[in-house]
Amino acid sequence: MLKFCGDRRIFDTLNDEQERINEGVDAADKSFFFSSICLDMMKNNNVRSRNRYVLDNLRAAKLFRYVHFPLCKDAHWTLVVYDTEDGSWKHFNSMWPRSGILDVHYNEALYLKNIVSEVQRQTIGNESIDTQDCDPPLESVVDCPQQRPESLDCAILVCAVMRQYVRHVEVGRSLHGGNCSVLRAIMVKSFVNDEVRGLKNDVGGECTHM
Repeated sequence: MLKFCGDRRIFDTLNDEQERINEGVDAADKSFFFSSICLDMMKNNNVRSRNRYVLDNLRAAKLFRYVHFPLCKDAHWTLVVYDTEDGSWKHFNSMWPRSGILDVHYNEALYLKNIVSEVQRQTIGNESIDTQDCDPPLESVVDCPQQRPESLDCAILVCAVMRQYVRHVEVGRSLHGGNCSVLRAIMVKSFVNDEVRGLKNDVGGECTHM
């Protein structure tokens, strides 16, 4: 899903929900979503192109509090969230490694954070982009939703965490009354029935069995 099932559709759905929730609210703590190709772009050997990609997205995220970076490493999805208000960085991994095993997903998240922080530092004095004076560490969030070892729910759980941010709900292990199957069904239904981008516009009928 995400790169996985068309991240633009997922992010559009989250943005639509965010607009509904924040309607009439001044200075809401809104979320901005980087594309699921962000890790690939951070590893672009063309430094100028890489930095331009980061900078363009940071400009677009200027009025948002939370910046989300969905990452994929070895077919496993995790999420980095940057809080532009307090400068904190958090890494959400739905499958914690066993004790003593190197967490390659954290290392990828740290790599991304360092690239973004470097681009931010380079823009100080040149452009009015919010940055922090210090460089806080990347926090591994322990209390976040976890998948079953045999499941393939990592992408669904990344979406669940992003949705909790959109809904201004404190992220924890709970999925707030749902589960991965329910979340998957909700996502598919929203993809089909969306009045503007939904698949029902292509097939001429509404999805009613989810």
